[in-house]
Order: sequence, then structure tokens, then C-alpha cells
Amino acid sequence: MSISPVIAVNDVGSAEDFLAAIEGTIRNFNDGDLVEGIVVQVDRDEVLLDIGYKTEGVIPSRELSIRHDVDPNEIVKVGEKVVSGPDVDVKVGNHLPLEKIPEGSMIHNIELRPGLGGKLARAGGVVAQILAKENNMAHIKLPSGEVRLVPAKSYATIGQC
Repeated sequence: MSISPVIAVNDVGSAEDFLAAIEGTIRNFNDGDLVEGIVVQVDRDEVLLDIGYKTEGVIPSRELSIRHDVDPNEIVKVGEKVVSGPDVDVKVGNHLPLEKIPEGSMIHNIELRPGLGGKLARAGGVVAQILAKENNMAHIKLPSGEVRLVPAKSYATIGQC
């Protein structure tokens, strides 16, 4: 004689309670929010982060390094804490808005417009410098010697590429 499994029906109560329970596990993020998580899986194409509340963050491997031949396992490890956003510490390797980076800092992987991804100073060994900031714009001296005006809300990575 086989015993069929007991299946719980409607554990959370009404349909409204069920939808509220689901909504309570979802986190919504806006541009510029500080997001931190723990690396749970590193694949060739992406890195998965546990950012809490049954939510996973995904970082495409192409965003970990500008070099395409780098193994993501060389950059991040499972269990490592990853933080992204405008209020991260100003230190080499962190990616944050130009408006948060001090004048005189050496930078690379600079966005021309906020949110469009790094376009300037991306080749290996190159570095640019923030000369000044005024009127929501940053004056950036590129490796070629050219000085470009870039919106201060654009992101860049601190240090040499």
C-alpha cells in the first residue's frame, strides 16, 4: 500500500496574503543605488551574486575587465563581497561617478555619457586624469593629451588600466 504525499494548499492564506508574501521577497533598485552582494557562482559569461531577499544579481563577465581574455575566476572568487554604486570608497579599482572622484586622480574606463559604459582610456596600461570639475562637467586629460569635457555623473574606474 502506497501513501500519497500530503500537499499543503494555500499555506499563506488569501490570494492577497500570497501576493504580499511574494512582493516582500523582491527588491527593486534605482540607478545609483548602492548594491552589495556575495559571489555565489562564477561562470565564463557571468558572475552571480546573492544580494538578499531571494534576489540574485548578475554581472556580465565583460564588465569585470576590459580585457576579453581574462578568466572571471582571476577577478572574483565565490564568497567574496562585491559592492557597486556611487557611494563606494574612493580607492584603486572602484568604479564610481566622476563627481565623487577627487581632482587630480588617475582614472580609466570612462563613460562619455552616464549609463552607456566605458568608452575612453580602455586600452591596457593607459590612464587619464581628472583636471577639474565645474558646472556638472569634468575636464579629463586623456592619454593622447586631449582634454575632454565629460558629464560629472558619468562613471570611471580609479587607477591605471
